[in-house]
Amino acid sequence: MKKILLIYGHPSKESFNSALLKSYKRGLEGKDVDVAELFLTDLNLEKVLFNAHNQKNDQSTEIKFVQQKINEADLLVIAYPIWWGTPPAILKLFIENVFVSGFAYKYTKPKFKLLPTWEKRLRGKKARLIVTFDSPKWYYLFWIGDPNYKMMKKSILNFSGIKIIGKHYFGSIVFSNEKKRKKMLQKMYNLGCNEK
Repeated sequence: MKKILLIYGHPSKESFNSALLKSYKRGLEGKDVDVAELFLTDLNLEKVLFNAHNQKNDQSTEIKFVQQKINEADLLVIAYPIWWGTPPAILKLFIENVFVSGFAYKYTKPKFKLLPTWEKRLRGKKARLIVTFDSPKWYYLFWIGDPNYKMMKKSILNFSGIKIIGKHYFGSIVFSNEKKRKKMLQKMYNLGCNEK
């Protein structure tokens, strides 16, 4: 049975961003999948703010539980908004607390001193990104240059061995009307229905 972990990366559980992920979940109903949900607002993620990045950071029971959920999942579906060109702080805190050395990756002895090497500990897993914007999608992609995707793909997910199988961008949310939002929700529902 395929295991899917839904990660709600918006600080508000009542946001349209969260509604998109809930619509995707409804599309999964009746399929032979095991669905788990993770709301980042339910986690205590502030510890990393007061700890030097290179210090030994003892993992809490809560973080270990989240890491276990990631280990069990075949597919991570991560929903979050873009604020000031990048994901919100809560998602960055999640990544810094959870995707740590020893869990998501482990450095290995390099063959050449100039080239760092590492073991990708989450190899074989896949991810979908569900992302909302206040700006029009074209503006973010072509004018800003899509720094979110570059960060999530190259610096985090691929670095850990996770392959992105879809990025689903929705914008402008703030200037959309009810008809457009219904179409967005339907698109996510259809994606859930067609998930294999």
